[in-house]
Amino acid sequence: MSPVGHSLVGLAFAAVALPASRDWKWQIGLPIAFVALANLPDWPIPNWGHDRYDISHSIYVNFALVAIGCFLVWLIPNLKTIVTWPCILLGAAAWLSHLLLDSFYNHGRGVAIYWPLSDGRLNFSIPWFNNLDLSQSVISRHNMYVYGIEFAAYLPVLIIALAIGTMIRRHSVVSQEKSVG
Repeated sequence: MSPVGHSLVGLAFAAVALPASRDWKWQIGLPIAFVALANLPDWPIPNWGHDRYDISHSIYVNFALVAIGCFLVWLIPNLKTIVTWPCILLGAAAWLSHLLLDSFYNHGRGVAIYWPLSDGRLNFSIPWFNNLDLSQSVISRHNMYVYGIEFAAYLPVLIIALAIGTMIRRHSVVSQEKSVG
C-alpha cells in the first residue's frame, strides 16, 4: 500500500477519535498524528521500514510498541488527562491497520507479520492494488495509477468515518447539554 491508502485510513480513524470539545490544535494535531501512526511501519528509520520489513511489519513487534505507547500515556499524568482511551485505542488501530492494508497487494505474497515466530503470511490479495514502482519517478504514470486506485478505494472509508465521527460528537454535545441543563 502506498502512503495514500495508509493516510486515508489513518484520517478515517482520526475522524472517529476526535473528541467533541477540543480546540484547533486537536483538530489539526490528531489527524496528523493518526496519519503518522498509520504509516509508521514504513518510516525510513535504520533497521526499520523497508530496510527491515520483517521487523517493522511484525504483529508482535508492533503490538509490543503499541503496548509501550499505552504504558507511557498511562505513566505520564498530564497525558492521561488529555488523551482519552477511545483515542488511544483508535490510534493503535490506525497503526495496526498498516499490516492489514499491506496484505491487500495483488502480488499474492502477503505480509510476513508473524516474524520471528513463524514465516506464515497474511495474504488478502485484491487484484487492483498494485505496488509502487520505486525504480520510477513518484509521479510516473504507474505510480499515479497506484495512488489513484487507493484514493478511490479509501476515500469512501474516510467519508463514512467523517459521518460517524460527526454523529458521535453531536451525540456527545447533546448528552453534555442534557446533563448540564
